[in-house]
Amino acid sequence: MKLLKLAGLTATALSVMACTNTLNSIDRDGVLENPKYEDLYWPAIDDATQPEGIFPNLESLDHIGPGVTKKDLYYMIERPHFSEMNGAREWNYIMKFRQADRSVKICQYKVLFDKDEVAQNFYWLPKDCLTEKFDLAADALFPFDKGAMKDIKAAGKVKLDKLAEHITSLGNKAKIHLVGHTDYLGNEMYNQRLSQQRSASVARYLETKGVNGANITTSGMGESQPVKHCSTDISRKALKECLQPNRRVSVEIVR
Repeated sequence: MKLLKLAGLTATALSVMACTNTLNSIDRDGVLENPKYEDLYWPAIDDATQPEGIFPNLESLDHIGPGVTKKDLYYMIERPHFSEMNGAREWNYIMKFRQADRSVKICQYKVLFDKDEVAQNFYWLPKDCLTEKFDLAADALFPFDKGAMKDIKAAGKVKLDKLAEHITSLGNKAKIHLVGHTDYLGNEMYNQRLSQQRSASVARYLETKGVNGANITTSGMGESQPVKHCSTDISRKALKECLQPNRRVSVEIVR
């Protein structure tokens, strides 16, 4: 009987240790004792009690910051997804975010608490989890050598309509940066102007579809940032086709 009681006490102690476990060294103010992001320890997703994670309410995420309590977090994004409850100085979550191409990005989210169990610091893995980057092929948006909003192709409008729908679904609070790029055919200064015109035209079109223009910035890089290099020992038509990936509008969305 004594052995059974001892075993029961040991199991209880181990259970409490699991629930109060802290993966990183955190001081009384909720700050990492080793502040290097690269040295942060993250639990393996396979070890989670809820490995499938959640699609968080984006408005709730906006309200999370220094000073929120565990009760606040439980209300906004529910319980942590690992065995970290009673007295734990950090909580870890698995978050899922729908991307513009309808794929799902999976991230980890860490909350650090001070000695009073008030949240003070927050981290994402990957670090740029809330940033979405992709390219729109300029040839799908504009006829060759064109860049005004009136020049946007019908197929290009379909793509931009879907992009606008995605951005507004994020609560229309995301910061959008559009960067136009061209190939190196033609005059360098002309290409610079064309790239800027195209990014500005895309921005104006998105505004007509309800995207908050105050959150959009645009720039043009001309031919200065190619993603593909082609032999010049081919016909101009073949060269134009080969350089197609360089003609693009890069999109960066920061939630």
